[in-house]
Amino acid sequence: MLFLSTPHKGSNYAHTLNNILNAAPSGAQKIYVSELELKSTSLQDINEQSRTMCGDLTLVSFYESLKTNTGPGIKRFIVEKDSGMLGYPQETSSSLNADHHTVCKFKTLEDPNYIDVRDMLKWMISKLDLNGKATGKSTVAAFIAEYLQCGFLESNCQYHFIRSAHQFKRTASYCLRSIAFQFALLNESFRSKLLAMNEESGINFRSEKFTVVWEKLFVGLIFKMPFPGPLFWVIDALDESESPTILVNLFRKIRALYPIRIFLTSRVNQELSIILRSTPETIIHENLSSADTLPDIKAFIRGVVDSALPCSNQFREDMVTQVLAKSSGSFLWVKLALNTLNDSWHTEEDVRRALHDVPPGMESLYTKMIADVALSAQFGDFVSLENTVVQICGYFVRVENSKILLIHATARQFLFDRATRPAIISFHQGHEDISLKCLDFLSDDKWRLMFAQTSEGGSIFERIKKPPLATFEDEHSFLWYALENWAYHVSNVSSDSEASVHALVTFLNRHCLSWIHAIALSGDLQHVIRASRYLKVFIRRRHRNAHKVMDLESLSNANDENLELVRHWAADLIDIVGKFGTNLADNPNSIYRLVPPFCPKGSQIWQNYGLWGEIPYLLKVYPRRTGMVVSPDSTGAIIVWYAETCTEARRMVHGEWVTLMTANKSGTLVASAGLHTFRVWDIKTGTELYCLPKRSHARAMAISFGLTDTELLIGRDDFSISCLGLASQDEKWVFVAKGSSADDGACPRLMAFSPDVNRIAVACRGRPVLVWDMKMARSQQPRKCIRTEDRDRDQGDAWNAPEMVSWQPDGSSILILYQDTTVVEWRYLEDEQDEYSHIHAREMIVSPDGNYLLTSDVHGSLSIWTFPKFNLLYRLHYDEFVRDLAFSPDGQRFYDTRGSMCNVWEPDAPVRPDEIEQDDTSSNSELSNVSDPILSFDDNDRRQITVLACDADNKYYACGNDEGVVYLHEMTQGKRIRKCFAHSSTVSVISLAWSVSGKYLVSGDDSGRVIAKRLESKEPGKWAIYPISDIRMSETVEQFLFHPKENALLISTPSTDRIWNLKTKEETC
Repeated sequence: MLFLSTPHKGSNYAHTLNNILNAAPSGAQKIYVSELELKSTSLQDINEQSRTMCGDLTLVSFYESLKTNTGPGIKRFIVEKDSGMLGYPQETSSSLNADHHTVCKFKTLEDPNYIDVRDMLKWMISKLDLNGKATGKSTVAAFIAEYLQCGFLESNCQYHFIRSAHQFKRTASYCLRSIAFQFALLNESFRSKLLAMNEESGINFRSEKFTVVWEKLFVGLIFKMPFPGPLFWVIDALDESESPTILVNLFRKIRALYPIRIFLTSRVNQELSIILRSTPETIIHENLSSADTLPDIKAFIRGVVDSALPCSNQFREDMVTQVLAKSSGSFLWVKLALNTLNDSWHTEEDVRRALHDVPPGMESLYTKMIADVALSAQFGDFVSLENTVVQICGYFVRVENSKILLIHATARQFLFDRATRPAIISFHQGHEDISLKCLDFLSDDKWRLMFAQTSEGGSIFERIKKPPLATFEDEHSFLWYALENWAYHVSNVSSDSEASVHALVTFLNRHCLSWIHAIALSGDLQHVIRASRYLKVFIRRRHRNAHKVMDLESLSNANDENLELVRHWAADLIDIVGKFGTNLADNPNSIYRLVPPFCPKGSQIWQNYGLWGEIPYLLKVYPRRTGMVVSPDSTGAIIVWYAETCTEARRMVHGEWVTLMTANKSGTLVASAGLHTFRVWDIKTGTELYCLPKRSHARAMAISFGLTDTELLIGRDDFSISCLGLASQDEKWVFVAKGSSADDGACPRLMAFSPDVNRIAVACRGRPVLVWDMKMARSQQPRKCIRTEDRDRDQGDAWNAPEMVSWQPDGSSILILYQDTTVVEWRYLEDEQDEYSHIHAREMIVSPDGNYLLTSDVHGSLSIWTFPKFNLLYRLHYDEFVRDLAFSPDGQRFYDTRGSMCNVWEPDAPVRPDEIEQDDTSSNSELSNVSDPILSFDDNDRRQITVLACDADNKYYACGNDEGVVYLHEMTQGKRIRKCFAHSSTVSVISLAWSVSGKYLVSGDDSGRVIAKRLESKEPGKWAIYPISDIRMSETVEQFLFHPKENALLISTPSTDRIWNLKTKEETC
């Protein structure tokens, strides 16, 4: 707010004005004019009330310095200097070389009074950004966003201002969710689809990785929606993002139905400079130099210096010149320096000393601020915590909405940097202090009682919307933070901290279950999975440090035993969610007495909390993200599985053998190809949306959704690629990926669409891989990948045969697996290739983020390789042939199919690029990203128990599994006694009954086969088994029931009930 010669404290001419009004015809004195008298009580009250209300306003008062001609030979000040200033602490005041008549009238644009007022107004506008960014970038971004929202429809512009002080707001996931949230608020169509997705799947994007948010919300929904006009995104301070290159690379891959323009502001760093140089045609950049901000900075300096230094004009001009010369275009530096000047201006030497120790990098100023912090007094009970924090921490922090934020990113660099001196704040020690506080806070027996008393009513979705623990928030405000973040801080403590290991072991052994109980009450079990991953990061850092500083003999001391215990807990946390996630969501209190007994005997949770004998743990389940897994079975049905619990959700019957499947980007639709039809399904409901008849005899080799979910692309073995409209079932276009010189009798061995479905890779047996651009004319020459050893071969010679191809997610290169197990990375646009013969792959797939390659070899072992050099990161030896591989959308887990089983794995080794900070590879890192590969061994005994039956004395039990085998076990320890009998290896035992006397055991499988045996116990632990009958029913058996005399057996199927005589081995009715 700017005032020009305003009588804040009244004027001596108020009485004169009233006399003039009274003398005028029909005039009268005005009461409010009387209140303008000098030192009026009304004005004094108004000024005092305004003092408390103007704390956030920028106030500037100009007062007149020339007397005004009020009569012949009479000149007086209309508004005295004292009345022309408010006298508030935040006010800036200055004089104008004008009288009361000309104080707001300027002769020309060169008028010094005009220049002073103009510069002050520009400074006031720039000051909007002084509490944020340092070079005015945020002001520019805010102006652009406001201009776009006013100049276009409001829904056309979304923005996000990244702040390094906000740990979560600086992540790629939060930035994307912020843009999607704004778009949903103003776009009814997107909002409806988003709510429908949440209602159907219950997915919580707040806990998802940026890849899932991008694929499901942007690629799957926003980019495929029709939208009037372009979209504009304004993103400020990209350099303060946790992963700026990730965001830029995502934006470069945008393929939408309408234009999207993105305005970014950032400080220049090496990573962004490389991107700008590599993509000059898609990214237009302008540099904001210090010269662009100097006029604004000068106006700001002049205003502060004029008000803070009541000294000669020459001295003030010298100060303006000195500060401006040292500013280097940084508003932040100027603000901090002038704030220091405000506190030390009493002598000229004080002023010069305040500015002398402020070099271009602000190092000296920050050091002085640290000294002030160190000399501050200590406090006991806080009267005002906010004011105390600001006073003690000086200018390093600011408080916004009760949140403490660093004033600028350069302050963080100064506090943590240890390149030339010891760090002001120890990164690891800070995390250790917070982790110990969190663990100590949670290590209290009171929590179990308090959580048990919390209402657990309502569904899991109701608990997510209104967590029961919200009742504790007022009284225990630190509880939420401790529950969610203790493991994050543990992952960043020093790798040689013994105090952290001791506190961690105590917490896990005594209070871990109450923590899991609280997380289950919150409805978001992802915090348990996240904690497990953070513990694994801590363990990896600890192990690396141990090998650096210890000899091998010392690795087996007590501390390493504790670390091994933490490692087992990290694995147990994942298994608990994978196996009992649904139970915990429905009944959080079950973690105390129901879950531990069902855990493996060797697990930490069983050893610490198990109450009775072990239940055989025949299926090891790994954690699953909320979502679904889709697989076809041998009958032509597509089975949808819940990824969290591995339970079957629904079946979609295609009606014929399914040869191919693909899902859309958002994971809401799946297309299946049969021998005669193509069908599209809604995964969430299992509803068939479209059925398209096969119009060609050629075999489908590749299918994919088009740029929108209304199209289906089909590649066939006659080299044709068709685009079918799902609603109209019309063939929109056909492309033939075959040149005139191709062999007439050749058929493609493989086809693969690029991620943007604009290109297709095609290869025939013994021929090179070709890439065709389906947007170009058919007469084009395709790009060929010819291996070095094939370059001298003639056209008729047999070349190295490609087995499969896999596109990089950004479409920049292709991985080709050849028959000799060599993998070639082909950058087809530059026609450059690198060969890797050490991988020995038979199957392969690239992770969704393009950072890892998963392969299987001829023995069934799985390997994870890192891009771009294909270094081995992890290998799992598992002796069974692999049929197919798949990554989860977030890349944290992978799936393989072997025989009739699908295995789910989540190894400890992979660390995502956006999680590298968890592994401490910042400037404070003790570690290196390069490490030896992790080798793991696993047996293939993953037979799932499908049915149980106990004897009458509860000493033994029988169980059937999904491979058709029935085993006999001892009850107390779960020890397997013997194999009773077996059905076919391709069926599952689904019904089992044991007679009261223990003499008869009967089972039925899912093919309708019924086997009955007679059991005889000759001595403890020794059983003999004799055949009775082996029959086949027309339906599967739902229940067996023995007659009390055990001479007959009731066999119940869905449509009939039959009685079988056990003596005569005949059906009686």
